[in-house]
Amino acid sequence: MKGKRFLLVLALGFVFLSFTVNAEAENRWGYFKVASVGPAYGNMFILLRGTGENPPFGERWCMPNPGQEKEMLAVALTAMANGMTLHGCIGVDQSSDVFIIHALYLIDQ
Repeated sequence: MKGKRFLLVLALGFVFLSFTVNAEAENRWGYFKVASVGPAYGNMFILLRGTGENPPFGERWCMPNPGQEKEMLAVALTAMANGMTLHGCIGVDQSSDVFIIHALYLIDQ
């Protein structure tokens, strides 16, 4: 009986922890320019610079959402080569050095 109770408490602890960890990051939409793009440490990184009246952040290294690396790289390189602005959703977590890109769209501005 004590073993089952211990497992139940442990499981509830993990559920609570998962909610508190996810609550730290928030998704922010904004406009960006691409400052730099490249691979490092087995990942793809894109240096985004916030633009517009209320940018979500100044300049920050971001990683594409896992599974969308090639698509976001293509969008970032197209924007960089043509001087285009991006509209995107970035997962902002102040406790992390790198933000996660959830969506990127080319816009002609």
